[in-house]
Amino acid sequence: MKQLFETISQAEMLGFAFLVIAAMVICVAIIFFFVLIIILDKKNIPVLRPVREADILKKHILDIKSNFPAHVNNILTLDEGRDLKNSSGVLDIALIVLKNYGNSSAIDIQITHIGDYCVEEDFSNKYISIQPGESSAILVHIPKELLSSVKVSNVRLKSKNYSNSTRSERFSIISDSDLAYQINDKYTLHPFVQM
Repeated sequence: MKQLFETISQAEMLGFAFLVIAAMVICVAIIFFFVLIIILDKKNIPVLRPVREADILKKHILDIKSNFPAHVNNILTLDEGRDLKNSSGVLDIALIVLKNYGNSSAIDIQITHIGDYCVEEDFSNKYISIQPGESSAILVHIPKELLSSVKVSNVRLKSKNYSNSTRSERFSIISDSDLAYQINDKYTLHPFVQM
């Protein structure tokens, strides 16, 4: 009887050891799988940054000037408790020209925060598509305090690619007061460039 119990005990220990080894093999396989996904995904990382090149900024400013009525409905509003759109004075609009410097496929971006302000809910689901190597102009109703050439604002954005995976990114911008451009009596365009 004693020998039977010893045999059962040894079988239990062997079974337990087998389970531990199997669990370790599964964990290593899962870690390897995720490392492989991360390595493969890093090959297609979008790198979104504001452009400083004068010719690209000029191209977007001229496009906005000539097609401004089409751009009015795409101006993002910041949630700051004031309705800037219905202001009677001159409205300041930030121009942020983002370029996809990465080697990813086309991505959809969504700006969530500029400085201490978040983008209003009406625009929080608005995505802008940017192809690799292309740039896109983003217009934002901007508070006066962010127009100072010494005030640095952090921009936070989300992007998603063709496989619907999302990533967050942030960078710093500053108003370039030398390039301010009055589109008409009501709107003045203020290009923002990367710090």
